[in-house]
This record gives sequence, structure tokens and C-alpha cells, in this order.
Amino acid sequence: MTRFKKITKNRAITIPKDLAAEFGITGGEGIEISCTDGTITIRKRAPKCRICGDVREAISIRGIVGSLDLCPVCADSLKEEFND
Repeated sequence: MTRFKKITKNRAITIPKDLAAEFGITGGEGIEISCTDGTITIRKRAPKCRICGDVREAISIRGIVGSLDLCPVCADSLKEEFND
């Protein structure tokens, strides 16, 4: 599915509502943007644990995208460290 969009003066792009819905992207959600060989790719961001790198079960802690992504195993490990 291809759409034509203009970039704003601030260099922003709005993702059309139907495309965002099709890919499960909601407002305020993180996305990954990469550029390779002149092609810009936009992907839904998958949380990645900051400690072990797990992407299957990692979640963003307190809604802070990117900086506080942890998997349950590492979160429990940190909890034990703080309780000692």
C-alpha cells in the first residue's frame, strides 16, 4: 500500500490513520525509522530489554519508551537487588 504525503516545514510526516490501524500503531507509540540506500523505512517499535536484549517479553516501564525497557526476568532480578 503506497500513499503520497508531503513533509511539513518542521520535516514531520503524518502516518495516515488507515495505515497506522492496519499495522497496529497507536498515537504516542514508538516507531523505528531507518534509512538505507535512499529508502526510509518505518517500523512499529518492539521493546528490547536494556539488560539482556530479550525482545519477546520486554515492556516499557512507566510508559517511557526506549530508556526503561525490561523483560520480567531482569525486572525481578533488579527488584531482588533493591530489596537486599
